[in-house]
Amino acid sequence: MKKKTKIIIWSIVAVLLIAILLVVGFMTYLAIAWRHNGELGHALVTEGPWSSEKTWVSEDGSSYLVAEFAQEDDTMAGVTAYFKVGDNWNAFDANFVSNILYLEPLSSDALYTGNMKFDGTTFTIKNLETNDDNANGIEIRKYNYTVTDEVFNGGE
Repeated sequence: MKKKTKIIIWSIVAVLLIAILLVVGFMTYLAIAWRHNGELGHALVTEGPWSSEKTWVSEDGSSYLVAEFAQEDDTMAGVTAYFKVGDNWNAFDANFVSNILYLEPLSSDALYTGNMKFDGTTFTIKNLETNDDNANGIEIRKYNYTVTDEVFNGGE
């Protein structure tokens, strides 16, 4: 076989091997991420804010997560997030998909998204971003929440 032909064949084999390794690596990454996100989602609805009627408070008291069941036979609580801006509390409907938290203000069409983490006792929102230019005065930062016996009364 000619030297040129061997080089071409080995080049094709090398490119195919690299492509196969990339695909296998990416599929492995997806499987690990899928498993992690599934475990996080399960923890959030069995122990976290969506599990039962509880109130979660941020470390500095500037934000609350209030979970309530809309109907008696609901399996997952609805969560409303409250953020203090000046003297007012702004309410947001809180939902999640995988490890992304979605906060939708009850008073506008803005959307806030952030990454979340739950370690069994502390629920964390980080990398909070919004598509709203004025951000409704919400401070974009990291929030750590823990369960409280406190009843959130909307600042009253």
